[in-house]
Amino acid sequence: MKKLSLIALTFTLVVSNLFAQEEVKWEKEYDKEGIVVHTRFSDYTFEDGEEDTLFEWMLETEQKVNFEKVVATLENIDLYKKLYDYCETSKVVNKKENSIVVYYYFDLPWPAANLDVVREHITSVDSTNTIYTASHLCKPNDYPDQDVNRLEISDIHIKLIKISGNKTRFECSSQYIPKGAPNFLAKGWLPEGPIEFIEKIVELSK
Repeated sequence: MKKLSLIALTFTLVVSNLFAQEEVKWEKEYDKEGIVVHTRFSDYTFEDGEEDTLFEWMLETEQKVNFEKVVATLENIDLYKKLYDYCETSKVVNKKENSIVVYYYFDLPWPAANLDVVREHITSVDSTNTIYTASHLCKPNDYPDQDVNRLEISDIHIKLIKISGNKTRFECSSQYIPKGAPNFLAKGWLPEGPIEFIEKIVELSK
């Protein structure tokens, strides 16, 4: 229960923090066929003073797919090579007491440079087995440098709610700073990218 409470609190704080930043409003980018996507772009300053753009998106939808099968898909690290575009490597590189550390490598098409990302996966299912929560938190220092651009900010939060035996609600959000491509190209991935991500999860869970 402590682990579940921590996951729920982390997810709530992240989502609440995103909504609390009133200086940059969320824009509804997509609202069709039961899928709603909001995006937001704001200025971000690193500790060394370097500035960049923070990308954020939120997606909500209910899909005709079995809750337990979706959970199994998200827990299968090897499947992330199919969930993420251009992902060639997805492997567990460390196991902690209540989480795992996963390394991802992306072979991006020209002119974007190849990159990698290291995320700590913290997941839990509630006592009634009807709510699954996952926080995939960027941990760039948790795996040795591989001589490739590494994402320093790239978090994904996923909440699944079991509606019925064959219907699941998705509440997902992400915040990241892209590397290896100009921002105008990275923005071209939205809002279709998050939608395709959910569609792949659903397809792999059938």
